[in-house]
Amino acid sequence: MIGRHWRNRKIYRRIGDWIWSLYNRALNRPTGRILPGRGKFRLVHVTSLELPVYIRLGATDWLVLEELFLHNVYGCVLRTVSEARHIIDLGANIGLSVRLWQKHYPNAQIVAVEPDDGNFAVCQMNVEAGENPKRVLMLKTCASGSSRPVVLNRTGGEWGFSIASGVTEGVEGMQSQTMQQILEHASDPQVIDLLKCDIEGAEAELFADCGPWIRRMKSIIVELHASYDKTKFLVDIKRGGGEFDVTIIYESTWNTILLLHSKV
Repeated sequence: MIGRHWRNRKIYRRIGDWIWSLYNRALNRPTGRILPGRGKFRLVHVTSLELPVYIRLGATDWLVLEELFLHNVYGCVLRTVSEARHIIDLGANIGLSVRLWQKHYPNAQIVAVEPDDGNFAVCQMNVEAGENPKRVLMLKTCASGSSRPVVLNRTGGEWGFSIASGVTEGVEGMQSQTMQQILEHASDPQVIDLLKCDIEGAEAELFADCGPWIRRMKSIIVELHASYDKTKFLVDIKRGGGEFDVTIIYESTWNTILLLHSKV
């Protein structure tokens, strides 16, 4: 365990940031509730970005950082999508994936969609701290198959908020948006070079009726959750008229990450 943590230091530009990552692990343990610093911001320098990112201590933010910069889960996108001018990021969370797009696709117009107030605020901070922030449009909403009032299920931690239909008394809700509505915010809604979709289960209803927009997508990186497996997903894609080459990036009992490139 100690050796693995020591090897992880390579993703940080500064040894101090690696030490803070260890402290964050301590904060997230049951006994860490008594430790100070929970909710405080840290500017963290990772080796693959020139500019630092904002992370909240004691949240799941550091897990997202390690997923992207240690485990390189979107490295397949950066290797195979050489140019992207129009990007939609569904489930932008605190903006770390947006920071990847800002760096690797500096000419891209990006629409970043995130429903949670806290995540949205940190995402704004990270976008502003990155390259070409004026090329990023942020939408505080969530994607769904039909536009309707929804609330967030927050039991999964900051990186796993999901939507629930209806409005609960005393709980602030929002109006979800369909993909067609979100596309209206893109600078070229007819051609999206990259769609990133990590929306904690709502992808099932989003892709169930994807016919009106799926052929506009050139590349898709999507995380599938729970019972909506790759077989069901690919059936929906085919029914909608999409033709893609599909690569399995990661597969487990709980989730699957797929990368799709249009054949058209």
